[in-house]
Amino acid sequence: MSHFSSHETKYPIPTFSHKDTGSLARRISFSLATFAMGLASAIIAFLALISLFNTGYFLPPRSYEVTITSERMLLKQGLPTPLFMASCLVLIIILLYVSFLLIKIIPDCKIGTFVFLYSLCTTLLWVLSLNPIGGNYSYPDSISLIDSASSIVEGRFSDFAPGAAGHPSLHAYFSWYPFQAGALFWFVLIFSIFGINNLIAFLVVNAIAASLSVWSIWKLGCSSGLSSLGKRILSLLLVINIPLITSTGFIYTNTVGFCCALLSVLASVTAMRSNSKYEALLWMIISFIVGGIAMTIKGTEILFVLSITAIFTISSIRKHRYVFIPIILLLFLFAKWSSNLPILLLQHLTGQEFGKGLPQVSWIAIGLTQQSQQTTMPGWWNTSAIQIFNITQGDTALQQTFARTTIWSSISGFLSDPQYAWNFFSQKIASEWAEPTHQSLYYSSFIQRGKDSSLWTMFTTEPNGHRLIAFQNVYQFIVYALASLGIATAVKQKQDNAQEFEVMCLISIMIMAGFFCFLLWEAKSVYVLPFAALMTIPASHGLQHIGGGASLAYRKIRRKSETKPGE
Repeated sequence: MSHFSSHETKYPIPTFSHKDTGSLARRISFSLATFAMGLASAIIAFLALISLFNTGYFLPPRSYEVTITSERMLLKQGLPTPLFMASCLVLIIILLYVSFLLIKIIPDCKIGTFVFLYSLCTTLLWVLSLNPIGGNYSYPDSISLIDSASSIVEGRFSDFAPGAAGHPSLHAYFSWYPFQAGALFWFVLIFSIFGINNLIAFLVVNAIAASLSVWSIWKLGCSSGLSSLGKRILSLLLVINIPLITSTGFIYTNTVGFCCALLSVLASVTAMRSNSKYEALLWMIISFIVGGIAMTIKGTEILFVLSITAIFTISSIRKHRYVFIPIILLLFLFAKWSSNLPILLLQHLTGQEFGKGLPQVSWIAIGLTQQSQQTTMPGWWNTSAIQIFNITQGDTALQQTFARTTIWSSISGFLSDPQYAWNFFSQKIASEWAEPTHQSLYYSSFIQRGKDSSLWTMFTTEPNGHRLIAFQNVYQFIVYALASLGIATAVKQKQDNAQEFEVMCLISIMIMAGFFCFLLWEAKSVYVLPFAALMTIPASHGLQHIGGGASLAYRKIRRKSETKPGE
């Protein structure tokens, strides 16, 4: 079999034949999928340009000591240097060369195991190199979750009463963020099994979840139609993705939430590939159950569940399974409802009422403004929503009125001054998508360390820290550029395999969901890490396409050179 042929599957391979595309239902689903993929390709191409001319750096409090320890960001803008462009070319050549070598070294059936074990070793090495001591982690949200989980495990429910000690008090925290109850119970689970304030155990679980996430992305890539070469390209792109490794140092639920979301996505792919209606329905239910768990642990994983809902609908239209559409919507509503159960449980345990919290529109108001005294980048977190909550004494209607007024004021400012609007959104997008570390080193720095390990020192002190960011900056740009190419080529090859086409459409929808959400929502570069990681799949398609063309050209040149005139 050629290295560039499609992978084998145990399922029959449906294609978009002329007869298929003549069906109105199939034409509708096909047009929706094509539009989504075309738009995603254009968005990623735009992100590649943003990345090419911008690089975000976190400003340290003492620049001579560390590279990244503060959320204040410096955005460096300018034309790419010749060294940067040469580095991009060199990295692409190395990826192709090593991928061709791996075809001979690692059989297809063992690549997934290699990716998982390699990721597990590197993530464990990273979290253990942080050398945490005690149960201290100085990130504000994590402090509140650690303290509240400790109180629940020890049965100190009075800690949640209004006026109890804490800054903020636990009652105030969950009055602002009732959706954090799901994250709280994840901390409770870890502390109940491994001991209160056992942050080492938390980090090790993060490492396992991150490794499973890497494997899930690789598995999803296999379902998208990667060839033998493409699978090895994807494995390389994943194992050298430094933020995926170092983000495990964040004492929070991002890593585990992303892992559950990816497992939900894999279940959805199995559902779409099933020819049996009952089997497909079973896997749909599993997908939404796991998606509900992901949303419970980390609320922003709803973007993945929404994407799954969209692709299930498109797939059901193509297969004329119209009865599935209302079932899909009901399953989504069930998953959304189930993510609200933890706050009800917390209120039952503590005997407290925490209210509805900050309205979601508050995060859009934050995302469309800039508090220059608190942040250096537009749309990043500031305390305005909490201040309004306190002023209104938690009145939801008044908070929504304040937030909508802020949003309309921002929109009016954007419309009256297009140059300001461009500067605002271009800087916001760059601070999210062109920050090479995705805050992974920043969050790792909050751990109370006994002694700085050699690995931590190598990643954060000059000049190695700068070189690490420079490498990741090159990596980030080529992933974006190749991902745009990969989705574009997938659209052209849409008649080959309908199932693989739908998988690529699902990936495109997830990336678009991340882009449009955080275009308006409160900004953090850590928020877009899952979507940037997913781009390694279409990037592998793009580089596979380049590699296939280069291999074909090489063979033609070689045949010509071997054919002498007169022979």
